[in-house]
Amino acid sequence: MTSFTAVEGHDGSRFVILKMKRPTLFIFKPGQYAFLRVDDIDRAWHPFSIASDPESSEIEFYIEVFGDGSWTEKLFSKLKNHDHCQKLYIDLLGPYGTALVKEESYTNIVAIGAGTGRSLCAI
Repeated sequence: MTSFTAVEGHDGSRFVILKMKRPTLFIFKPGQYAFLRVDDIDRAWHPFSIASDPESSEIEFYIEVFGDGSWTEKLFSKLKNHDHCQKLYIDLLGPYGTALVKEESYTNIVAIGAGTGRSLCAI
């Protein structure tokens, strides 16, 4: 079971909220990511941070839409105009990356989110 919401903000921002049933053997920790592929868009894998609780029965992704013609824009358009009678297949691969920290080593953890995957370079 997969559900999705295509969200448009009042400031012109756009997001896709994607939720899918977590496969039984898909075990992940906070800070990890997975690859998504939608054959109706292209055959390439695209990495996204996993936003759900590791104990949840669902895997959630919050995907910000960037630029005209981008993969995220194509996903947004496809989901926004999706005919619910037609099947849309989303492949999942992962998890990848390491967890943020070894949580048993610390009593307090501070995590700071710095964006949605855009690379910033300061010179």
